[in-house]
Amino acid sequence: MSRMTVRLFSRAVVAALMTAAAVPLLAQAPAPAPTPGPRPAASATIDAAKLYAARCAMCHGKLGEGTPMGRPLAAPLMNGATVEAVTEILETGIEGTPMVSFAKTLTPAQLAALAKYVAAMKR
Repeated sequence: MSRMTVRLFSRAVVAALMTAAAVPLLAQAPAPAPTPGPRPAASATIDAAKLYAARCAMCHGKLGEGTPMGRPLAAPLMNGATVEAVTEILETGIEGTPMVSFAKTLTPAQLAALAKYVAAMKR
C-alpha cells in the first residue's frame, strides 16, 4: 500500500471510530424539555350571582322581581322551581317567548350554577 492509501485508510478508520463513539453519547443525551402548551383552565368557582346579573337580570330583574321582558323568578315558576326544571329551561329555552336557550353560550357548570341560584330564589 502506498503512503497516501494508508493515510486515507487511517483517516477513514479514525472518522468511523469517532462516529461510532459519538452515537452512544448522542443516544444518552437527555431529551429537551417539552415545550409547555396551554395550561388547562383552573377550575374556578362560578359566581352564580354575577352570572345571573349578566345573563338574566335584564329580563327577570335584579332580584328576580320580573320586568316587562320576563316573568318574575321570585314568584312560583310555571315550569317548576326545582334545579332540574330550571336547568331544562336554561338548556332549551321556552318556545314562543323571549326566553332563549343558553346551552350553546354557557358551559354545563355555568348552567348548573345558574339553575341552583334561580331555584334558590325566595318565592
